Amino acid sequence: MSVDECITVYENLGKEVFGKRLIGGQFGRIIRGITSSPFYDIEALQAQVKKVLKEKGIALDEVFVESNNPICKV
Repeated sequence: MSVDECITVYENLGKEVFGKRLIGGQFGRIIRGITSSPFYDIEALQAQVKKVLKEKGIALDEVFVESNNPICKV
């Protein structure tokens, strides 16, 4: 993916994952911080990443770092 394409995908993905208001507002954020609970739904993030991989024809178990080249393929 080009950098511009990555930015566009991230912006769309971000709206789905991080755009929802947290229950409890600021108080809820404090409670989540104290209890080490996630602020956002990890399942929503996983679903969005899987969606992008599927759209790009990339297997979900694809290895993104080659053993002979430590540079990320993505």
